[in-house]
This record gives sequence, C-alpha cells and structure tokens, in this order.
Amino acid sequence: MSDLIALKDLSPAISKNFEMDAGLISTCQNLNDLKEKLAHAISILLNRDMNRLLNIFYRMDLSEQKVNRIISESAPQEISSQLADLVIEREMQKAITRSKYKPSE
Repeated sequence: MSDLIALKDLSPAISKNFEMDAGLISTCQNLNDLKEKLAHAISILLNRDMNRLLNIFYRMDLSEQKVNRIISESAPQEISSQLADLVIEREMQKAITRSKYKPSE
C-alpha cells in the first residue's frame, strides 16, 4: 500500500479521534509527516490528559498490553513516537480490512 493511499485512508480516523484539524493532516506528504504530527498530539495528551488519551486508544481498539508496555518500558522521549507508530499500525490494519471487504463497484 503506497503512502498516499494509506494517508488518504488513515487521515479521517486519526483527525477525528485526536480532534486534529483535518487540514493539518491533509498537509502530510508521507507517513513520517503524519507520525510527527500525531506524536505531537499524543505528547500533549500524555502531559495534560492521560485519561482522555487512554479513552482514545480504547475507542481505536489498540492493544492495552502494547500501550502499557510502551508507556512503562520506553524512554520518556520515545513514548509519544512509539504510541504514534502503534496508532498508525492499527489504523492501517483497519483500512486494509475495510478495502478487503468493500463491495465491488
């Protein structure tokens, strides 16, 4: 799956769940740009509203074990980046599943 297709499929869910400006996400040129912006949003929530962040992860159906492992075992400066990777990975799984079962036109 190319970055452009993945971005198109990932952007709406990520912008909705993290209440990010869809225009901001649409400026992302590749997955690294998306990861950077998402890591920044996660970092803010980590510092200001951990319960809200955990609720978002729950709604996104992220593995609680993976989230807890990242939070407890990662270096503090790496946590938001690794959580962003986890979010992107999960949203990619969902996008692949949706495209797999999407009715043919």
